[in-house]
Amino acid sequence: MSGNLAALLVLVTVLLSTAAGVSLYIFFGRVILRSRAAGAPIALRNMLQMTFSGVNAHNVATAYLNLREAGLDVPLATLEAYARTNRNLLTQSRSLIAARRRNDSGESERILHLLQGKHA
Repeated sequence: MSGNLAALLVLVTVLLSTAAGVSLYIFFGRVILRSRAAGAPIALRNMLQMTFSGVNAHNVATAYLNLREAGLDVPLATLEAYARTNRNLLTQSRSLIAARRRNDSGESERILHLLQGKHA
């Protein structure tokens, strides 16, 4: 009887672990694969920390990858900190990319300072 109970316990544990892994892959898999393909890997741990702290991890990761693909190296922690207090992270990151493409260094610096929490 105890052998059957142990086997059942192992089966339940395996099924729950598999379900948790599949759920994480479905929720974060696309962003993590995109980050690895872009050469700027984002750890699953970072995505989970952002999610549990109330930050939209998908928006932060998207902004980070868009900035990296545009050649701008803004740290993930900076974007996460900005997203904690502001809801317009994607808009600001797009504005920064557009300003850099226009070679508008004044606007680029203003947006970078805003993202870093330095209100100039």
